[in-house]
Amino acid sequence: MAGEYEKAITIEKAIHQIVNRRYLLPAIQRKFTWSSSQICVLFDSIMRGYPINTFMFWEVREPEVKKSFRFYQFLERYCERFEENNPDFDTKGHGDFLAVIDGQQRLTSLYIGLKGTYAYKLPRKWWPRTKDDSILPPRKLYLNLAAPLDEESNEEMMSHEFKFLTDAQFNEDSGKADKIWFQVGEILDFDAAETDDDVLDIVMDFLQGMGQESNIRLSCERACPVSPLEPVVRWRQSTFSIIFFAIASK
Repeated sequence: MAGEYEKAITIEKAIHQIVNRRYLLPAIQRKFTWSSSQICVLFDSIMRGYPINTFMFWEVREPEVKKSFRFYQFLERYCERFEENNPDFDTKGHGDFLAVIDGQQRLTSLYIGLKGTYAYKLPRKWWPRTKDDSILPPRKLYLNLAAPLDEESNEEMMSHEFKFLTDAQFNEDSGKADKIWFQVGEILDFDAAETDDDVLDIVMDFLQGMGQESNIRLSCERACPVSPLEPVVRWRQSTFSIIFFAIASK
């Protein structure tokens, strides 16, 4: 078995591969264990340009492997206690795919943050016998565009306020000057940005559409982002390295 580095891919491409079941999980992988806070820290790290390390994949092509081994698809809608395991996926007759050997928690976190929901129990509520959205409401990941965080004032030392919100929490904050929530998954619907001017146009158009012109910070030398939304547009095209492991055919 030999390993080799492959060309780095973008976060957007990785999400596309998960959606199309071209990234799957072998049965040896554990269930998803990250907390909502850990997911927020991951997104904050990407926003700050920190590396998120290498991912390791097993390239699966042989029909016998697809037939004999058990694989899972990525968890999209996490619910504490009730939906923590990755759903089974039948790979018999499925096209070639990559099985994630290392990086499950990070990739699942990106997938949930951009495409899914994260549900955990409300305080002062009894655990239900079955999944109950009134007790474990689904939450989507948002970024507060109003202002950066003070790193010294939060335990995770984050610079950007990422938070999983229920629909009720989002509506409650609507209209507050210090809470301009952007649903992070919407970034995948934006036009691709290839130049700095493209990024600026996307950010300006979006904020103006929200009626948030007053939150646009113009800089003559463009030394800082015009909005916290700008690095989000950029990291959609952020890359990470992967390693392929191929199992030799007998």
